[in-house]
Amino acid sequence: MFIRNFERSSCVKRVAMEHSRTSFALMFFLVGWLAQGNASLNNRNHLTYVNSPYEIQRENNLTVVRAEPPPHELAAKMARYIVHKSDWTALATTSTHEPIKGFPFANIFSVSDGPIHKSKGIPYFYLTDMEISVQDLKEDARTTITMSLAQTNFCKKHQYDPEDPLCAHVILTGTLVPVTDPSEKNFARQALFSRHPEMKDWPKDHGWWFGKLVISKICLLDYFGGIKDVNLDEYFATNPM
Repeated sequence: MFIRNFERSSCVKRVAMEHSRTSFALMFFLVGWLAQGNASLNNRNHLTYVNSPYEIQRENNLTVVRAEPPPHELAAKMARYIVHKSDWTALATTSTHEPIKGFPFANIFSVSDGPIHKSKGIPYFYLTDMEISVQDLKEDARTTITMSLAQTNFCKKHQYDPEDPLCAHVILTGTLVPVTDPSEKNFARQALFSRHPEMKDWPKDHGWWFGKLVISKICLLDYFGGIKDVNLDEYFATNPM
C-alpha cells in the first residue's frame, strides 16, 4: 500500500511539474511572439493584437497581456495607435442651423479604422442625413475630429488628467466623404459592425451610408514641448499594433 501511494504521489508531482513547465514555456513563447507579432491571449482564449511595450500579469490562473502605447518618439505610430484604439470621436462642423449658423459645432460619433486585428488608419463612419452634423457636412464637408487615450484605461491607470500631454490625443482634419468603392465599402462595414455590433440593427428606413475622413492634416500631443505635425506618408506606412 505504501509503495502504491508513493508511486501515485510521485506521478501527481511529475504531472504538476510538467504542467508548470508547459505554463512557463507558453508564457515565454508568448513574450517572444509579442516582441515579433504583438499578439496576446485574453481571458476568453481569443487572440487580441496589442503593441509593445507590454506587461504580463496572472489573473484567475491565466496569463494576461496588457497593451501600452508606443513611445512618444514614434509620433506616426502613436497617432495610428490612438485612432485604432478609439471607438468614438468628437467631430466638429460649421453649423448650418439657426440660431448658431456659422458657429463651430461639436458632436460625438462612433468610428473605426478597421477590425481590432486590422488597421487602415482611415476613420470610417456610419451616417444618416437625418443627423444634424451630417446636414452641416452636406453644406461643408470640411471637418476636424479628435481622439484621446483618455478613451482607454491608460490615462486612468497612470492617473493622467485628459489635458495632461502624457494622456496623448490626436487631431485629424480633412473632408468627410461617402465611401463609394464596393471593396472599400465592404471593409468599412466590417470595420464598423465588428466593433459596433448594434449598428446592423439600426432602423433600415434612416438611409444609412458609410463615410470616411480624407485626412489632410494630423496634429498630435503626446509629450511635453508642444503639439507635433505628423507626416501623412509616415502615418499610413506605420503599423499601430
